Amino acid sequence: MRKFQKVTMVAGTFLLAAATGHVMQSVNPESLVVTPRIFANNASPTIAARPNETPRLQLSRMTVLHNPPTQHIAQDTGVGAIPQMPANGTGGFVQSKTTSCKDASLDLSLVPPGALSVALSADCARNTALDIQDGSLKIAAHSDAEGNWQGLLPAMQVENKISVNAKGAMVASAHLSTPEITKLDRVIFSAQSGSEMHLNIYEKGAGFDGSGHISVATPRTPDTPLGGYMMRYDGPNDTQIEVYTAPTTLSPVRMQIETEVTLANCGKTVSGSVRRVLAGEDKPLNPIEIDMPSCEALGQFVVFPLPNLQDGRSRKMTQK
Repeated sequence: MRKFQKVTMVAGTFLLAAATGHVMQSVNPESLVVTPRIFANNASPTIAARPNETPRLQLSRMTVLHNPPTQHIAQDTGVGAIPQMPANGTGGFVQSKTTSCKDASLDLSLVPPGALSVALSADCARNTALDIQDGSLKIAAHSDAEGNWQGLLPAMQVENKISVNAKGAMVASAHLSTPEITKLDRVIFSAQSGSEMHLNIYEKGAGFDGSGHISVATPRTPDTPLGGYMMRYDGPNDTQIEVYTAPTTLSPVRMQIETEVTLANCGKTVSGSVRRVLAGEDKPLNPIEIDMPSCEALGQFVVFPLPNLQDGRSRKMTQK
């Protein structure tokens, strides 16, 4: 609304200046006769008409100033009265009608096993930073020029509620049931972007770069028949999120955090966190800190082992 008001005000000012300029140009300066009048003390001032000239504007009423601010008054009939704007209760501004946006929509569909296809259409949120909440997972996204966003999210609960917020306000939300996630285990790793910390998974005794080595460099897809898969997201506050998903029957699954030594992190402490969702049940968040070696170790990797995924499942079964 402010934009439309400003445009209207500028247009009105331009039209008024144009009108005033036209009238001012129509006045012939040579036709004006300025005759100074010097009044005697206690004398009333009078205004003399110009000789042999008919004023272009006939005044029906005239107000005589009995205490004028100056003793030299010139008659000027070149500028007419400025037309009055109609009162509209907006302090002189013209209100413009705005076109309302279409209602936002959020469509969810299941992508087996345990992933959600999310499609947002939000006409009022074009080219806008988005916060997408998926249960205990929160990611950052950005809509396109039409207000659309599409992505694949892991189902974090049996009953999933996906909500999209922009600039602190709710844009859209939707629900979808995914009972099959009770047959899946997940590991969610989060760290600061640029820390070079990454989650690496080694399935069924695989070695580095083997067929069972899963990372953001070799993530697989949810429909893989080989085992688990990984998805990566941008998180809030310039973080990165990596999510590994595997069937509860997959064993063994060895996990570790691998961090390359770079000029940005050498000699510093890098940190992150790991959280597990086992058979649809959230586990506590575990913080991680790694003291990186000096810059003499550039290009090498620091390995931080994590408990195997099946260890968490075994503890859960023992507690039942």
